[in-house]
Amino acid sequence: MMIKYVTEIYLTGFAIFFKFRPDQKASTRAGRATTVVTFFLWIALLALLGLIEMISGRQFLKQVPKLTIVVVWIGLYLINMHFLYLRGYGIRFEQEFDKLDKSAKNLLIWRFIVSVLVVITFSILLFMAHNHFIHANAP
Repeated sequence: MMIKYVTEIYLTGFAIFFKFRPDQKASTRAGRATTVVTFFLWIALLALLGLIEMISGRQFLKQVPKLTIVVVWIGLYLINMHFLYLRGYGIRFEQEFDKLDKSAKNLLIWRFIVSVLVVITFSILLFMAHNHFIHANAP
């Protein structure tokens, strides 16, 4: 049940941002939509890593080279692009999304908006707590 919910949120985010500027090529719209979805996943991943740091009491995010962070971002983007655009899962969902009735579309859009707001709020609060707990213990 939870996997289906997360998958719907993920695909809905892609479909929403894929629809912007329909006059552009599909590859351009897919790249933009994938970038936005990857950004939200990146925020959630950083929050999760911050939580792991707080629980373990060890700092390891600051020790990661910036090049590694860039490579991980690009890898996450390419994985998302592969599944959403090249394999067509996001494109198929976007076409099905168009065929949904208005109430189902609105439900999916509101689920996406609320989920993004929850992730962003949780991330901000977690980063604040991370700074308080991790940096307070630093020598």
